[in-house]
Amino acid sequence: MKINLRCTTQRPIRLAFRKWFGIVCLFIVCATLASLANGQTSEPEWRPYREPVGDTVSNQVYDARPSPTNYGNSEEPLYNAPTQFSPSTVFGEPYVIPSASQGIGNELAPPSTSNWDPYAAPAQSPSANKQLAPKQGGLSGSDDKSPFQFRTLWEPSQPVQGQPTDLGMAEYDLTFKVPVWMSGPDIITLSGEACLNQFQTNAVLPNTGRAFPSELWNIQAGVNYIRRFDNGWTGGMKMSLGSACDQPFDSLRDVTFTAVGFLRVPRGEHDAWSFSVAYRPMSDIPYPIPLVSYHWEPSDMFNMDIGVPFRITYRPTERLTLEASYMLLTTVHTQATYQFGDSWQLYGAYDWENRDWFLHDREDYLERLFSYDQRLSVGVRTTVFEKVAVDLSTGYTFDRYYFTGQNFSDRNHDRVNIDSGVFAALRASLRF
Repeated sequence: MKINLRCTTQRPIRLAFRKWFGIVCLFIVCATLASLANGQTSEPEWRPYREPVGDTVSNQVYDARPSPTNYGNSEEPLYNAPTQFSPSTVFGEPYVIPSASQGIGNELAPPSTSNWDPYAAPAQSPSANKQLAPKQGGLSGSDDKSPFQFRTLWEPSQPVQGQPTDLGMAEYDLTFKVPVWMSGPDIITLSGEACLNQFQTNAVLPNTGRAFPSELWNIQAGVNYIRRFDNGWTGGMKMSLGSACDQPFDSLRDVTFTAVGFLRVPRGEHDAWSFSVAYRPMSDIPYPIPLVSYHWEPSDMFNMDIGVPFRITYRPTERLTLEASYMLLTTVHTQATYQFGDSWQLYGAYDWENRDWFLHDREDYLERLFSYDQRLSVGVRTTVFEKVAVDLSTGYTFDRYYFTGQNFSDRNHDRVNIDSGVFAALRASLRF
C-alpha cells in the first residue's frame, strides 16, 4: 500500500501567500513614497493638476504651466507652483468640488481601474479642465485621480437563470497613483491596484461543468513616464505588470504585461490631436491597436473628442453638466450632474461595462472569464475633513451575465445569466 504523506494544507497556504503578496508589495511602495519624495529638491518646470482628467487611451493630462487659471468665477488661483517636489506639494491642496462643475468626466478606457492612466497627454485646455464636466460617478468613478482611493460595491443575491441557485457579489478595490520623481519637463509616477470580487453562489459554468469561482482578483503595479517637449508636444508611455485571476500569480501564464504609448500634438489655443498605441491583453481587443482622436473645443461650455475614443461634454448652465463617451468595443457611459451648494454634487448615470479574468484551471491558454452588465445609477458626492472625498451611489443593474472564451463573440459559451437587481456602492478618496 502506498502512503501519501504530503500535507494537505500546503497548497492553500501557498495560494494564500501568493494572493496577498501583490497587495503587500503595493503597501510597501506606498510606505516608501514619502522618503523618496522628500529627497527630491529640483524645481519642476511643470507639474500635473491635482484633478487629473484623462486616461491612457484618450491621452489626456494636465498642463502644469503656472498660470492664474481659476475655478469658475473664483479669484483664487488654481494652484501655486511648488518650490520643491513632494506628494504634499503636488496633491497638497484640499480636495474640493468647485462652484463650477469640473473635470472632463468619464474615462474613455474600459472602466476597470487597471485600464486607465492618470498621467497621459492632454486633449483639452487647462481652463476647460476645471469648468466643464464633473467627475464620473457610479460604480467605476474612473475620473477620480486621488492618490489613494478605496471603493466597495455590493450586489445582493439574485437568481441564476436556468440553475437552482442565486449569485451575490461583493467587491473591494484599493488603488494608488503617486508621482515619485520630477525634473524639468519629465515626470515619473507609480500606480497600483488590488481588487477582490467575492461571490456567494453554487452556480456552475454550464458547458464545461466547472464551479463558478468564489473569488476573482486583479492585482496590478505600473510605472508611467511623461515628457513635455520644447515645441509644446507631450509624449510618454505606461507599463504595468499584474495578474487578474482566481489564483493570481500562481503560474507565469496568469501574469500579464500592459503597455501604452501616446503623443499629444496641440493645434491652436484649445484643440489637439491625440495619437496612441495600446496593448492590453485583458481587454476586448487583446492585441496592439492604434488610436487617434481630435479634441475640439469651440467654447468653454462644449468640447468633443472626435475619433476613438469618443467623448462629448456639454454644460448648458453653470450647475448642470451633460456628458457621453464610447470606447471599443462595448464601453458606454452617459451622465448628468447637478452642482448644489459649495461642495455637493448629485448625478445620474448609465453605464455598459465589462471586465475579464483568467481562470487558473483553464485548458485554453487564451481563455478568459468575462463579465458584462448595464447599470442605471444615482449618487451624491461631497467632501469631509477637507482631504477625503466621499461618493455614495445606488441603482439598478440589468443584462448581467458571465461567459468564458477569447472575446465577445464567445458570449454563449459557459454563459451564466443573472437576474436584474439593485446595487449599492461607496467610494472614498484620500489626498495628502
